Amino acid sequence: MTADAASWRPPLEAWLVRAQRLGLVGPGAVGDHVDQAERFAAAIPSGAGRILDLGSGGGLPGLVLAQLVPEAELVLLDAKERAVSALRGAIVELGLADRVRAEGGRAEVLAHDPAWRERF
Repeated sequence: MTADAASWRPPLEAWLVRAQRLGLVGPGAVGDHVDQAERFAAAIPSGAGRILDLGSGGGLPGLVLAQLVPEAELVLLDAKERAVSALRGAIVELGLADRVRAEGGRAEVLAHDPAWRERF
């Protein structure tokens, strides 16, 4: 895992503050949410090919993982179209569109779809 927090963290935190105002990120300090996601990222084995963030909401932990696991492709999945639409904008804004995408749907439904099954 390599990433310079000085460069990626401020734009991501600015996005997350906006997402919190939209009700897509839970209460509490955004920095604390990012810190928790960073700890989660530390547990991801090197060489992770694809990561699925279920119930991504405003993008936690998925957008942090995208910064800290640059070799991985990520799908941020949420059932709420409002969240998916906001995430799509954030992905472009944060310069992650080459390997991160937001999708709408319910995990329990997509798990039965061969295009999704055993892909992550």
